[in-house]
Amino acid sequence: MRRVLAGLMILALAGCEREAPAPAPPPPEPTPGPTPTGGAPVSYSCEGGQTVIARYPDANTAVVTWEGRDATLTIAPSASGARYVGGGLEWWTASRDGQETGMLGRSTGPEPSDDPIARCSRPADAVAAPAPITLPAGSAPACAASNLRLTRAGGDAGAGNRVLVLGLRNAGPAACAVIGYPGVRLLDAEGEVITTVRSENTPSNYFRAEDQPAVVTLAPSGEGSEAFFDIASTAIPAEYLGETECPEAARIEVRLAGADAALTLASPLTPCGRRIRVSPFRAVAEPEASPDPASSETAA
Repeated sequence: MRRVLAGLMILALAGCEREAPAPAPPPPEPTPGPTPTGGAPVSYSCEGGQTVIARYPDANTAVVTWEGRDATLTIAPSASGARYVGGGLEWWTASRDGQETGMLGRSTGPEPSDDPIARCSRPADAVAAPAPITLPAGSAPACAASNLRLTRAGGDAGAGNRVLVLGLRNAGPAACAVIGYPGVRLLDAEGEVITTVRSENTPSNYFRAEDQPAVVTLAPSGEGSEAFFDIASTAIPAEYLGETECPEAARIEVRLAGADAALTLASPLTPCGRRIRVSPFRAVAEPEASPDPASSETAA
């Protein structure tokens, strides 16, 4: 009998051990990812004095740097804002009342993270202008934003794609030059930056073959030369992003490399897919734009 009782006690203890919950695994370490060359760094100030740097090389990717580590995340469905996941991390941004917030958290599945690492924010309009560019020897001086006028030079549409052609005219007394890509942001009807739409520099789009950055010289006021560039977008909501309607921009803001001042133009735009693609400056407006009644509008 004693042996039977002892055996039952051993079995009971073994059952208890099996039923005891296993200790929770430690949070996963982020998987370092490659650092793409595109995308200007955006700095977020976080609680506790931390800083998170994020870059958005395209509409589907965020490269997040914190505590000296990089992690490459990809876009994921979200009810609002933009949410990126990967390597055990989640980065979720949203914009409201002139502030863009960002939450960095640990993620172990498809559901939004409930384990924050850092809560961050920045002014919604704190977007870096293009880096200064040195013009080749023998070029005209760099154009000053105060001497330029931003105009609408036309556009095109087809197969769900849209392209808006903009031009820069020199209103100054002497020739000047531009090169590279302009910095472009979209503003809503209240003048707030639409931070959910990322600007992506690309040398080509659906309507135009590849353009490599080159110097474009603008003659003095009255001689009619312009530097042109495209803003390409899609008009089809991106269902894989959970997009059912696209943001409505009322104005376009353009900055030159190294310039503090911006040029703006009233021009409605409804880009889908959370991105626009900006071409480098060129000397011709091809494909030839149709007459546009708004083309005489100048920078505000």
